[in-house]
This record gives sequence, structure tokens and C-alpha cells, in this order.
Amino acid sequence: MAYNVGRSIQRVEAFLPPEPGLRAHLFRVCTLSVRAAELQGRDDSQIDAIAWSALLHHFATQLDSEGASRLAQDLGLPPVPELDPAPEAGNLEAANVDFLAVIKALSKQDAALVESANLFDEQIENMPYEAGSTEDTLKDLFASGLISKSFASALESFQTVTRAELTEAIAKLPVFPKAAMEALRIARDPESGIREMEQAVSRDPVLAGETIQMANSGIFGKAHAVGTLSLALARVGTIAASHLISAAALQRCFASASLNQLWKHSFDTSANTVIVASEAKAVDGSDAFLAGLVHDVGRLAYELTPAGAAIRYWQDSGFPVTYAELLVSGTDHAEIGAETLAHWRFPDRLIEAVRFHHRPEITKSALAAAIYAAEDTNESLPSLARDHAAVKRLEIAAFPRAQSAG
Repeated sequence: MAYNVGRSIQRVEAFLPPEPGLRAHLFRVCTLSVRAAELQGRDDSQIDAIAWSALLHHFATQLDSEGASRLAQDLGLPPVPELDPAPEAGNLEAANVDFLAVIKALSKQDAALVESANLFDEQIENMPYEAGSTEDTLKDLFASGLISKSFASALESFQTVTRAELTEAIAKLPVFPKAAMEALRIARDPESGIREMEQAVSRDPVLAGETIQMANSGIFGKAHAVGTLSLALARVGTIAASHLISAAALQRCFASASLNQLWKHSFDTSANTVIVASEAKAVDGSDAFLAGLVHDVGRLAYELTPAGAAIRYWQDSGFPVTYAELLVSGTDHAEIGAETLAHWRFPDRLIEAVRFHHRPEITKSALAAAIYAAEDTNESLPSLARDHAAVKRLEIAAFPRAQSAG
């Protein structure tokens, strides 16, 4: 039976800092440390010490054993003066002698485990300030010797799917139709129109049927049902016709009922990306809808592997989806999404936008920044630095998430 991290949190709840970001960091460090300890066969009493040390490593308390003292020193905890004999509210030493005694018994090896979990999480938090990829940055961290071998081994054990397996999953996804890609190319041509788009889509009878069905779904506005492709496209106009075709072509990838929520999120993000693009000087609006629609297509590949359940476990433990994917696979859905679009022969500008839509600070792609601004969920750790980088790239005053965070 897995160790109950929530129970440890409840035991020290009164002594945890109120700031949400710091609390989230402590919870993640605790979970990483505990899961690593479980993999290495620690007993409950040892895991108690590890969990409480992880939760309290920002608390300036006095830890006397060799391992605990090293933990306090390495994590930058200042020494505290001798405590008064009388217990005081919030006084960890006086009020919680039982679990503090357990912390003081922390071994050197277990202290190193907590230190490593802390450094790892801080590195993920600091990614908005790094110029390189997450994978390369973490390689540098491991090469530095600051991460203990036991924690590095645990991280390897967390991974339930390989990059090769994800690539195999990409090959199993329905391919984006060539007829749809041609229709979208035509939509960008000012010399072409609805008639040429209809001719392109008509070459794929399945896509033509899906386009009519999408037109009658009500997503693109309520009207009388249409029975022909020409009426479906003419009713919405040239620009919306490209959106209609994109949605019809991609929806087949979300056919499973379990993916309905992801499809809704993708469609909502596409609409929001169009709005952001209309306000941003630097974004080509003709790509906005499709970019938003496919931005999370990499998550489909994960759902075709055993990684799906493991990702949800880490998410339930307080880790954003990109962080959870990193733990489970060593990469994330943005990178896998870019690989998927390359497999489908999408244009490089869309591949780059999807690859960096969670890291707009390291790309020149304004479209990546538009997707980042348009998403209505925090799929990565919140970052004002990243928000402001996106705003700067878009050449707008602010976007809702940046305003609310600031």
C-alpha cells in the first residue's frame, strides 16, 4: 500500500507557509522524495522522516543529527536560537516533539534524497530563465553531481514509456488528410476561394462527409442543416471554411468518448488563439485557428500508451501535466505534438509553434506565444516571467492570465 502523503501534510499543516506557490513546491518535493523512498524499500518510519523533512525544509528549525544537519545546511536553513521552555504557537520544536525527533534521525542518504528532490523541482521552476531545452538543462543538472544517485535512479524508474514507444504511438494516430492540407493551403491564397477549397476536399469523400457533419453540428453557428459540401462551405465563408475543414479533419483523432474533454479544450483554445491573434501585431491570423486546434495533439500519443494512467497519478498529486509527462517519459506533449505534426507534414511554422507553446520565452514564434496566451488551463508551472515574455513577443499590453498574475 502506497505511503499516504496527505496524512504527513495534515500533521504539519499548521507550520507550512501560506504562500500558494511555496506550498505547492513543498508538496511536490515531498511527493518526489516519498515515491523515490518507496522504490528503494524504505520502511514507514524512514519515509515519515523523509516526508516531514521535505515539507519543512523551508522552516528554520534546528536539526541535530548528521544527516538532518546536512539537510538544513545544504538547503540554506539558518540556525535558530535556543527555544524557550514554554511552548509557543507555531513553535515546531516545542509543539511537535514526536515528529521532530523522527526528522532528527534522518540518515545522510535520506537527507541527500530530499536535497535532490528539492533541487530537481527548483530547476523545473526555473526553466523560464533557461535558454536551453528542458531535457538538456536536466542533463546538465545530473552531470553536475548535485543530484544523488539514488534519486536519479528513482527518476528513471518513474518513466513508464520511452520516446520510441511514443513515436510508435504517433504512427498509430489517424493521419491528417492530404485533402484538408491542400484546402488549407488554398485558403491562404488570395487568388483562390470557396470553389477551389471545395474541389480539394471533394477528393476525399470521407473528409467531405465529416465536413458536412461538422457544419451541421452547431459548433460554427446554428442554421438549417445542409446536405452538400458546397452549401456547408458557402454558408460559413472562406475564412471560417478553413476552420470547418480543420475541425472536421482533426476530430477523427478524438473519436473516443474519453477524449471529449480534450477535444473541447482544443477547440476552445483554437477560438481563443484567433482572438489573441486579432489583437497581436506579430501573429499571422490565418494560422491561429489550426495552431490552437492541434496544440495538444501530442497528448493523444500519450493516451495510446501505458503512460496515461501514470500521468494522471502525478497530476492528482499536484503536478501540472507537462511536469507529469516529464516524469513519466522524459519529454512532454508539446515536443511529441511537434513530432506528430512533422509526421503529418505540417508547415515548419506550425510545428515550431506547437513545440514551444509552453515555452514561448525561448522561441521567436509569435504563434507559440499566442497559443500560450490562449490556453485556459495551467498545463505547466505558473510563471510571470513566461507570461511577460509572451506579451512582449505578441506586442500587446497584456493578456488575461498575465494581468491576473501581476
